[in-house]
Amino acid sequence: MLSEVIPTRQIPHEPRRSWFIDDTMDLIVWYRENDTILGFQLCDDKGSDEHALSWFQEKGYAYERVDDGEGHPGRPKMTPVLLQDGVPDVHALLSHFGERSALLPAPLRAFVQAKLLEFKELPRDKPSR
Repeated sequence: MLSEVIPTRQIPHEPRRSWFIDDTMDLIVWYRENDTILGFQLCDDKGSDEHALSWFQEKGYAYERVDDGEGHPGRPKMTPVLLQDGVPDVHALLSHFGERSALLPAPLRAFVQAKLLEFKELPRDKPSR
């Protein structure tokens, strides 16, 4: 189950954020000064084939593969980066989020689910992974 990291490290000069984690999923949420949601990033399949679905009000949606910086023999671990990578299986993501999000505050859970449903309805030009 997703549970909140307390305290969540705040980055100076960036919007306030909260972070929820479990063994296979992370949810990071950024807030405006009036506590409305500015954006979020939902990371799934941690430890295997991690991908991130991000939504920000000004930018919309992005779906990216997380390159964790490992897997470069003979070199130190690099900083994780996001790489463009296809289209998610939104049905599976919705199901997994539903299973993992029971402990989230109800308004936050409903907001993320609504955005996932909205994303599911967007036209796709690439096959699902």
